[in-house]
Amino acid sequence: MAALRTRRPTDDAAIVRLAVEAFAEYSATAAAHAEKMVCRSGAETLVASVTDRVVGFAVVVHGPTARLDAIAVTAEHRGTGVGRQLLAGAERVAKRNGAARMTLATAETNLAALDLFLRSGYRITRRLPRYYSRGQDALEMSKKL
Repeated sequence: MAALRTRRPTDDAAIVRLAVEAFAEYSATAAAHAEKMVCRSGAETLVASVTDRVVGFAVVVHGPTARLDAIAVTAEHRGTGVGRQLLAGAERVAKRNGAARMTLATAETNLAALDLFLRSGYRITRRLPRYYSRGQDALEMSKKL
């Protein structure tokens, strides 16, 4: 199991590398977006680490309806429960900050992410055509917390 904690500034380079690895197929500007995302005001970034190495992250944007802005796990740790840990941690952060619901968007073709979200109680609310900068469609999903 990974340890979950709040992002530290020293994590930022690892988070950006992981964001590029996870999201480059969807966005040509994944690194720039990740840099803005993790330091965004009104958001909290959780980090999953194994022996002090960042193996995943999740960004929660606060509000009455929280938004999971991003979630990613290193290739070597996918399928080990780290994503499930991060998602549960993100939901706890959202609830702690007063959210009654969490929304997210994920690529329609990202079957592993869709499986995680559906198994965790999220429901598809609508399809978002050409959502990503490289033209892929996404699904918006939501869950009552």
